[in-house]
Amino acid sequence: MTKNLSSLRPVEAPRGLASEIVDRLTADIISGKLLPGSRLPTEQEMIAATGVSRTVIREAVAALRADRLVVSRQGIGTFVAEQIRRPFRVDFDERSSLRDVLNVMELRTGAEVEAAGLAAERATPAQVEEKLFDLERQAGILEALRGVAQGACEHFLTEAAAVHLEGKVARFSAMVTEAQDTAAK
Repeated sequence: MTKNLSSLRPVEAPRGLASEIVDRLTADIISGKLLPGSRLPTEQEMIAATGVSRTVIREAVAALRADRLVVSRQGIGTFVAEQIRRPFRVDFDERSSLRDVLNVMELRTGAEVEAAGLAAERATPAQVEEKLFDLERQAGILEALRGVAQGACEHFLTEAAAVHLEGKVARFSAMVTEAQDTAAK
């Protein structure tokens, strides 16, 4: 009987409210409804127009900022960026298959390796020197962190061993006391 009910089928997960606002604003920016340099509506105006919370609006604006579609100027407002580049994004959801994810990873690997090769070929000697300096600095930081981590591990292992040993000593002491009490009876 329940097999034929349309209400008893898998329910698709709802899209996030912030994602919906991001998609709408992105469409308005890309289509030219919101021109470069133009001010976005205020938080209060967006809340009134969309019926969502302030948190959702802030999350959406933060996502647009991360995509470099808008810039915020403290005390003035949020504006459409002068140079608009549509972000390249591949989104997955719970319905995406593992094969879909692996296909995108393979595509990215090829593109990123090629991009890195081109960047290396086209780098000036000054840029190469700067990158080498950055890598050496990062290697030094990693080495320092390794030393800190190793010291912390040794400390925690020593503490754990001491606690473990204390427990064994306490149990042994209790056993000795119990044996002495039994022998005394």
